[in-house]
Amino acid sequence: MTLYLGLRESPATLGFRGENHWLFDGFDHDALFARRNELAQGRAAMAYLSFPSLKDPLADKSTAEIIAPVDYEVFAPWRSRPWRRRGADYEALKETISEALLELVERHYPGFRDLVAYRELSTPLTVQHFTGALRGGIYGLPATPERFRRGWLGPRTPVPNLLLTGSDAAAPGIVGAMMGGVMTASYLLGPRGFPRIMAAVKAYAA
Repeated sequence: MTLYLGLRESPATLGFRGENHWLFDGFDHDALFARRNELAQGRAAMAYLSFPSLKDPLADKSTAEIIAPVDYEVFAPWRSRPWRRRGADYEALKETISEALLELVERHYPGFRDLVAYRELSTPLTVQHFTGALRGGIYGLPATPERFRRGWLGPRTPVPNLLLTGSDAAAPGIVGAMMGGVMTASYLLGPRGFPRIMAAVKAYAA
């Protein structure tokens, strides 16, 4: 799920410069992940914090987002209800989760809560409604060993002229999505596509 935030002023006032932050309440990440559904009871143990506005030089408003894992089953009781009309109990759950996520960030970065002017929480049901993603998954195909054994993993598909890119052509996450784009562009550029792209990257870096 994602808590989208509109901020009163730039998060740079707290020292942020656009970097991403993984927040954990301990060092045993497996144990923290096992507690992911405690969000429904107002307890957040881990989250990802990012600042889209600080990454965009043209942004004239300040924003942030807090992302945390949760099982689809937490929200399954409301899956048959339409968007924005899922009831007071659903909205109360969203409020509980939003508060827990803000409190987690506040513990790590005191003063963060004071920056928040607006907030909106998207749940797996939200993602499923708008994107059609199965059970509201935001990362596409599951990152399982079976997936990476598939011969069709990559940009090409059986449909003529239909290519995949991003994370579904390579691996999950930002770097995986980037490399999916590189793979697809390399395919389009022909046999020497990848060396051409790498040469362009080196030239740009220089």
